[in-house]
Amino acid sequence: MVKVEHALFFLLTLATGVAPAQMHRDLLSQSSGVAQLPQILRSTFASMGNVDVRSVSLESVEGLGLGIHFSIDWGEPSPACVSELSKIIRGFSGRLKWMIEPEFNNRGVIVSALPFRSIHSENRHAQSSTVSIGDLQEEVSRFSQFAHALIEKSGMRTGATIEQPFEVGDDDDSIYRVLLVADPIHFQGIPTSIYDRALRVVISKADQHILCRYLKTQNTADAGFVDPVLLGICNRYDTVTIIPEEISAVQNRIASESTKASDETLQMTFRKLSWILEHAARDRLGLIMQPRD
Repeated sequence: MVKVEHALFFLLTLATGVAPAQMHRDLLSQSSGVAQLPQILRSTFASMGNVDVRSVSLESVEGLGLGIHFSIDWGEPSPACVSELSKIIRGFSGRLKWMIEPEFNNRGVIVSALPFRSIHSENRHAQSSTVSIGDLQEEVSRFSQFAHALIEKSGMRTGATIEQPFEVGDDDDSIYRVLLVADPIHFQGIPTSIYDRALRVVISKADQHILCRYLKTQNTADAGFVDPVLLGICNRYDTVTIIPEEISAVQNRIASESTKASDETLQMTFRKLSWILEHAARDRLGLIMQPRD
């Protein structure tokens, strides 16, 4: 059954007790030191084996200065790795507040380090000035040394192959969260098998808009037929759900639709959808696409 239902998906947010902040990914390219932060973080966790540090972004918190977010991904469910990294990150004492949350099905973690306002004046981390780019560089460098030493000591390793994203980019920019799950009908946010996972792929507003234009054309040409999967994406606030038994049929329909596409951007959108369905078919999983806002 292909199911499209109205639902709002709210992104995971980390409670920091500070005012709402504005993301500044462009700050990563403002100086050579800041531009090196992603590589420093990758080197920190490289000894774990097949891991990837992704979605590195800076955050400016009003009145407090800069912080950083990043994710660490590996290719298999590993509660043990989540537990060990949680001990390391929560054990680090620095100027920023370091926080960690597990990714879907324990295939990685999301890490945030943000400036905070201490309510205890005697606290040695109480900030008398905002966190600058230089302060952030120093914080990440200290954290890297601390974490690397403990990872080496623990012998923590991962070995599975990491699924590379469809295209270079930050999937936080996607209007959908794409999940492959064994039992999408009964999925309630908890993995239904060890194979369940989130896919790194950006379904953008541009993808949505061009699909909507395409559907209007096809709706007229095909006497009212509209593919339910494409319609769900076009509706933007609908959750698209496909059970494993119907993945192949949806693949065939998408392949047929893609042959009609003359626009290069539309062709790319169809390739993204085909890439998603290929992964689902390979592991006999269903598909859930949840709107992100």
